[in-house]
Amino acid sequence: MVQRQHKTKNKISTQIYLTLRAFNGGDSSKVSSKLTSGVKTIFSTIYAFAALKEDGSVVTWGSSEDGGDSSKVSKELKSGVKAIFSTVSAFSALKEDGSVVSWGNADCGGNF
Repeated sequence: MVQRQHKTKNKISTQIYLTLRAFNGGDSSKVSSKLTSGVKTIFSTIYAFAALKEDGSVVTWGSSEDGGDSSKVSKELKSGVKAIFSTVSAFSALKEDGSVVSWGNADCGGNF
């Protein structure tokens, strides 16, 4: 992963370039429309990614077994996420209200 910053109208924005094979979680085509703007930070497990957006929402893609499928917790990830943490195969989101939402491989912390 390569991260580049550039200045546009006095605002620094970050462009992230991912070059991974689709097999390894690099295929974001199903969520690409959600990644065109407002991405604050990207986190990863071994085969999945989670993008924290400026509005506090989260977009995930990659291997469902490794956190790429957040559909079971999608309501909780629509807003209010402050930070994301990852293990080798799971993600946890810390929300503004202090609650934690986890998804991914249960053996790696994906579910409480």
